[in-house]
Amino acid sequence: MQQQQQPSPLAQLPATFANTPGCEGCLGLTLTLRPDGAYLVRERLGGSEFYDFGRWREGSDGLLLEGGRDAPRRYALQPPDTLDSLAGTQGGNLRRQPQLETLRGPFRVVGRYDGAAFRECRTGLAWPLGESRPGERLKEQFEEMRASKKLLETLVAVDGRFEAQAGREVLVVQRPATLLTGERCPG
Repeated sequence: MQQQQQPSPLAQLPATFANTPGCEGCLGLTLTLRPDGAYLVRERLGGSEFYDFGRWREGSDGLLLEGGRDAPRRYALQPPDTLDSLAGTQGGNLRRQPQLETLRGPFRVVGRYDGAAFRECRTGLAWPLGESRPGERLKEQFEEMRASKKLLETLVAVDGRFEAQAGREVLVVQRPATLLTGERCPG
């Protein structure tokens, strides 16, 4: 008699996973895995929320999340729908949720900006900038720099949100961007 193999928790992405906090005020964690290899995390602790964005990959030892804000997180895959946190990973075990939760941020992201699109360093994913005053200011600063220094692109740190505008995902800059002096992505 052949044993039927359970589907992986990583089947059918995008998917949202969340924990059930053990107490009021305990860490609540929501994780959305995207099929493009990026992930979004929201942590709730008391009345505060913290967000992280990064890259995920599946290895022989489970799921590894490498983000910008936290140390890497590791999970063992438990079919059909659970991610068990491994030593050093906060937030406990995560179960697949019936509905996809769209986490929009704000996220701190570092990447290359060329006047038309922002390409995040860690994931390599690119987005056009959505409409916002800080986004318009970034465009103006870049055009000034391009004219004086003959730049094709510049390294920039952005606090922004991901939103759907005109049928596509864009990065909406929420605070004045920081133009960085380095010419290459960190790491």
